[in-house]
Amino acid sequence: TYIESPEIHIGANTTIGNSCEFVASRINIGEYNNISNKVYVDISGGRFPDSNLITGRGCLIANETYINVCRQVKIGENVALSPKSMIYTHSYWQSVLDGYTSNFGPVSIDDNAWLGSVAQILPNLTVGTGSIIISNSLVSVNVKPYSMVGGVPATVIKEGLKKNISKTNKEKIIEELFCELGDWLYSHHFDIEKINNRKIYISGYGVRKSCMLVGKKLNDKQGKVDIVIAYNFIGKVSKSIKTLFNINNKTVIGPIENVEKMIINFFRRQGIRFYREK
Repeated sequence: TYIESPEIHIGANTTIGNSCEFVASRINIGEYNNISNKVYVDISGGRFPDSNLITGRGCLIANETYINVCRQVKIGENVALSPKSMIYTHSYWQSVLDGYTSNFGPVSIDDNAWLGSVAQILPNLTVGTGSIIISNSLVSVNVKPYSMVGGVPATVIKEGLKKNISKTNKEKIIEELFCELGDWLYSHHFDIEKINNRKIYISGYGVRKSCMLVGKKLNDKQGKVDIVIAYNFIGKVSKSIKTLFNINNKTVIGPIENVEKMIINFFRRQGIRFYREK
């Protein structure tokens, strides 16, 4: 992997794969990014003062993604660029004196957006928060937040992707996920002892840990607990908790060992992310 830029910053807990090439005026990669193999960032079209690549926290940039930073590309938090997706910040070839266009401009991919495989983003536009670009689509105009677009050129398929889920329904979803967590860990060679719908023991690789799902706070009568997965959590973290996953603020406090890493991976596959509290 080759990175060339006058200014380079790579955030904590970020990984970059093999055979990547990054060339820009400024590279600022956020924390917890996962950049796969054969990702290319270049300044074809010319180097400008804003030939920058900026990514937020928790982004995925998959294999063979291509990002042109002739002008700035700014990627928000928790954005996914699927394999072979492409972002361009310039579009020109024939002479403007013959009536052809010359298009240069920055691209912004806002938080929680998702580009499908082989999706192309053209210069001087914004892909809105929480939007989805269908695979093999060509995006030539701004994409509204929480909308799905697809086709060549891309047109709106669906709007209002984000739903206002009630507190009660969110709790039901979390409870169902906690039950699935035990099955998922079992499929990854851990032994699971189910106490009830909100407490399990996880054993494997020489350890045995208690894991609980709680609401606002932990009942002190429960005693010490190795792992707590909490929603609507308030107040200070009890000394009886070894590791706390707080769904509301996406933080994890305490030791992160094999079991905890597996829990992070499980929830990430549901779009729920945890970051170590600073």
